[in-house]
Amino acid sequence: MPLLVLLLQRIGIPVLLHGTLEGSGRVASVYILRELGVLPSASLAQAQRSLDDELLAFVPTAVLCPGLANLLSLRSRLGIRNPAHHLVKLLDPFQGAGLRVVSASQAPHLIAAEAFLVATGFDALLLRSTEGESFANPRQRPKIQLFRHGDTSVLFEEELAPAKHIPSRPASIEAAVTAQWIRQAARRAGTGAASAG
Repeated sequence: MPLLVLLLQRIGIPVLLHGTLEGSGRVASVYILRELGVLPSASLAQAQRSLDDELLAFVPTAVLCPGLANLLSLRSRLGIRNPAHHLVKLLDPFQGAGLRVVSASQAPHLIAAEAFLVATGFDALLLRSTEGESFANPRQRPKIQLFRHGDTSVLFEEELAPAKHIPSRPASIEAAVTAQWIRQAARRAGTGAASAG
């Protein structure tokens, strides 16, 4: 996801990411973003300045919605996901002026998200998550749907066969190694996004 974010930033699309500051045992995007020089915003005003100046901001969930962050923190104490994990994916800090990227890892959650997006008229992309993150699997593209004002269309059908050519991947999942791989991938793409870190 951090590579996608940097590429969107490079072509002039402002991106606001939100999430927790810890990975619950995983290497979360926030760790990789930090290695790339994208630091969490301490306030909404700071996030707005980052969006205005750099077209990119990461806002901790606790800054956007402290009560929801408290619910999310229950996972570290209880060891289970709770409904807050699904709600946080639907946050809209732009009050309808942005496009959410909503994902779920299991079919029943995708079906529920689809019904919710149609019923509410929220604008969003919906896809199966990759390793818990909202980006398309580079090895086998998931179905990607666009929701606009209550209407839905399929942008891409799910690929049923694995990709014939799989691009190189980072040597490990460590944040620093992944960030270095992202810088190299951005340079190969000719984006200049590598200068973010």
